[in-house]
Amino acid sequence: MCPPDPEPNRKPALADVTFPDAPNAPRVEVELAKSPHDVERGLMYRRSMPEDHGMLFTLDGRREHTFWMHNTCISLDMMFIDDDGVIVGIVEGAAPLTETTRSVGCPSVFVLEMNGGWARKHGVAPGQRITIPFAAR
Repeated sequence: MCPPDPEPNRKPALADVTFPDAPNAPRVEVELAKSPHDVERGLMYRRSMPEDHGMLFTLDGRREHTFWMHNTCISLDMMFIDDDGVIVGIVEGAAPLTETTRSVGCPSVFVLEMNGGWARKHGVAPGQRITIPFAAR
């Protein structure tokens, strides 16, 4: 069961991300998670998310990062991205409401979370680039 959102009126900054190396170069609107609070909260408490919408996390340095799905109520694809915009690994379809930590075993600076199955559906794979918006840096 998805817990209630303690901050229902939160409005994060938005930006666009594109995938120039993927078929049809998809474009998505992302919420920017840069502050420690926003990074920790992530997509918790969401019961749904539009198909071409996600969240881009700017993390604390280039290292191997781990994510979990605590209070996250929808399945997610997690794309771990290096500073140059190259996707270094993808966790596909992370199960909601779990404490399991997930990583790809490579250093990254950003993580993009999209609905579970989005990456495969749009031909997005490790080794491809994405555009990192200036506002996320």
